Amino acid sequence: MLLKPRWMKLARDAQLMPGRTAMMILAIAAGVFGLATMLVSYTILTREIRQNYLATNPASATLRIDNIDAQLMQSIRNFPGIAAAQASAKVDAGIQLADGRLQALNLMIVDDFKELHINSIFPETGAWPPPPDTLLLEKDSLKKLKLKTGDVLQLKMADGSQRQITVSGSAHDPGVPVPSMSAFAYATPDTMVALGIRDGMHDLKITVRNNPFDIDAIEQLASSLALWIQQQGHVVERIRIPPPGEHPHQLIMTSILGMLLVFSGIALVLSAVLTATIIESMLAQQVRQIGVMKTIGARTSQIATLYLSLVLILALLATCIGAPAGLAAGRAFSQQILVSVLNFNMNSGAVPDYVYLVLIMAGVLVPLCMAVVPISRACNVSAHTAMTDFGSKQKYFAEKAFGKWLSHLPGLDRGMLMSLRNSFRSQGRLMLTLALLATAGAMFISSLNVRKASQEHLAEAAAERHYDLEIHLSKPADKNKIIRTIGTISGVNLVEAWSSSSVARHRPDGLNIERTYPDGGHGSLNVTAIPDGSKLINLTMQSGQWLSEIKSSAGNGLDTVVLNNKALESFPKVRVGDTITLGVRDKTASLRVVGIARQKMTGAMAYVSPATYAKLTDQSELYRSFRVVMDQHDPKTIDAITKQIEAALSRQEIRISVSITENMLRQEVDDHFDLLVNALLFISILMALVGVLGLGSSMSSNVAERTREFGVMRSIGASPGVVIRNVIAEALFIALMSFGIAVAMALPLSAGISAFLGNLLFDEAFPLVISQKSLWIWLFIVTSGAVLASAYPAWKASRLSIRASFAH
Repeated sequence: MLLKPRWMKLARDAQLMPGRTAMMILAIAAGVFGLATMLVSYTILTREIRQNYLATNPASATLRIDNIDAQLMQSIRNFPGIAAAQASAKVDAGIQLADGRLQALNLMIVDDFKELHINSIFPETGAWPPPPDTLLLEKDSLKKLKLKTGDVLQLKMADGSQRQITVSGSAHDPGVPVPSMSAFAYATPDTMVALGIRDGMHDLKITVRNNPFDIDAIEQLASSLALWIQQQGHVVERIRIPPPGEHPHQLIMTSILGMLLVFSGIALVLSAVLTATIIESMLAQQVRQIGVMKTIGARTSQIATLYLSLVLILALLATCIGAPAGLAAGRAFSQQILVSVLNFNMNSGAVPDYVYLVLIMAGVLVPLCMAVVPISRACNVSAHTAMTDFGSKQKYFAEKAFGKWLSHLPGLDRGMLMSLRNSFRSQGRLMLTLALLATAGAMFISSLNVRKASQEHLAEAAAERHYDLEIHLSKPADKNKIIRTIGTISGVNLVEAWSSSSVARHRPDGLNIERTYPDGGHGSLNVTAIPDGSKLINLTMQSGQWLSEIKSSAGNGLDTVVLNNKALESFPKVRVGDTITLGVRDKTASLRVVGIARQKMTGAMAYVSPATYAKLTDQSELYRSFRVVMDQHDPKTIDAITKQIEAALSRQEIRISVSITENMLRQEVDDHFDLLVNALLFISILMALVGVLGLGSSMSSNVAERTREFGVMRSIGASPGVVIRNVIAEALFIALMSFGIAVAMALPLSAGISAFLGNLLFDEAFPLVISQKSLWIWLFIVTSGAVLASAYPAWKASRLSIRASFAH
């Protein structure tokens, strides 16, 4: 018979407290929403990245050979252990755009589109395979250049000649990045011949039949094949073996998503903490009701079950709101990453069944667990204590620890002092409120600190370069001619010729094997010639000396090398004074390590003098890379002079494969990093919302417990304005305390996130940087939130009549 009145009371409680009920639902829904977004993103992206990459059947190894003919290809396909093999080539060209700009183009030559089984590309629109004298543009390149099927392109080839070619359609190549500096296209060998290129095929891609994901087994087979090819009279310049079955960004994406998932879990816990504070404040007002229920025979377990049932119902409702919204947001976020960053398609937005189970359990069990403590504490109060509760305590925590300190603050009247002391009325409630606000603040401040740290890291990397523009030619050219041509342009201050080639560690069999991706951009080692007296590089030495210092002191700069910190991954035990052996094409050279330098945002580099580089590569006066310093360094001036340089070299029939400005590098990194920082801010905003709601709940509880106190204040002449001022001042005091704690928490949190992301992305921890902007923004958010959260409770307190106050 007691069940029905008990559940009727539960319904009335929810009906009589719509604000607190809505607050609990909103807080839990926000936490579930954040967790669902990141959990769904994690499950979809980890699956889709691997599936998209493996769907292309990536090459187990890529061999660079002097020439690949049909007879050699047939023999390679019959070689023991080879599952598939195909030949390809890459042609560097430029597309002359309508506005006069030259867009770099990577033209991939495919030997047989109908038998494209390695590094597959997929037809999108138009003819497949592309007819002779036509090409397929990668779908994102087609979109970026605002072209369409049937358009005629004006190509500028490496030898300076110009050719016209028709766009016959588009293709999707998951193996190339979203185009930024270069466009990507695909054509047949007949089209390559029609463009005047008769070098033939040079890149051999193979997959292995046995142990396809064992890198040692792949290297052993690739080595055997390469030695056999050399016995047939061919030259194998290099072999590149990527991590088997692993996309270049897979580890980075998984690690970052895992970090975001942890933070979203923290946000859910905070929302559950808020639920506990709201339940505690509700129970504080119902102490006498609990006493009445105990007086008429209700057991502690029955009362506890009643309030836990309320939390359970509200948590289920909140989960039903937050989980679907989070599922949709997670799918949208995954789509954005896959399409805009990785150039993949999202084949399916489905998530495993366990995701739904995790969300339901997290959305229900976490709030229930957090609510157990305040409910248990309130329900274990004796009937006598509950019936004699008057909403105040005999001793405040502030009276012991902070009372005297507060009393010495200048400009505080007794009413304000009482209000500030009241902040410590409930130690548990205060600690929970401070935890909510401080954690949200620490996360928000850390997000902007990490963004500023990354920007400073980029600025430091740019400062190491000391140049505004880097030009890469399609083929080596006479450096004196290039320097004279660029130097005559107004606004150019300095031009230096640089050269760089990929190298590998020497092997007894003479093969150059690099464990890197086919583009050579991830995990590759390069040897770079530093011009004598160069002013465009200034690295911090970890040990040893720079090349110029060795040359001036020893009188001989040959056969010495300086490694940067990234190169130590290839030579982990090397120290200054040791000798390393490098292989460049069919040559090897032993070099003495004279220094190890720290370098930001740069791959593995071995720096040598021009004479040493010429000895390694047989190139003395022919260079492909040139670095330019301008008189003015603003983006507008750099872009304008870059166009003039491109035009001047074009008139000399010198083809540029790509021009890279400092602004382009910064934009490339910032676009990707901003997506990560925005995800961190997304979670911190959810935390901030939960924190402000928690403060509002705490203020409502404090006001409810001080009802008689406000009656006394009104009876001795306090105006409604004074009551409002005191309540808002109390909220601001709590907000300011949380701000100090948030700043202290943000220091180790910022350092941890900066170190994690820096080492993950650039193999060097970001510095700990404090963004003053983040501090001011969060101070504004937390104080504004405090005013908003306390405005309604303050208004209610000011509206209480003296009679109603004493009747409470």
